[in-house]
Amino acid sequence: MPVMIIIGLLYILSGFLIKKGSKAGISIGVVSAIVNVIWFAGYANSVYTAVQPVFPHKFHPSLFLGALLMSGIIICLYPIYYLISFRKIDISA
Repeated sequence: MPVMIIIGLLYILSGFLIKKGSKAGISIGVVSAIVNVIWFAGYANSVYTAVQPVFPHKFHPSLFLGALLMSGIIICLYPIYYLISFRKIDISA
């Protein structure tokens, strides 16, 4: 949870810097987007390894992995959009 708060604060800082016309804002946003995707991969792995032994016969692994995939799409959609859209923007300072 603290990692997500820090990533969110970096997105806010990035937005303010981009609004002012700073190229550093785009760099901060790209780094926070990459960290966001990496964080989710680690989070998904830790959740899977923690929940699987507790409920070994309750959930089929494909159901659990499908839920992780759907939440990954929802959580990582903005960072991936951010990475794609800000590659095209040129801020002339």
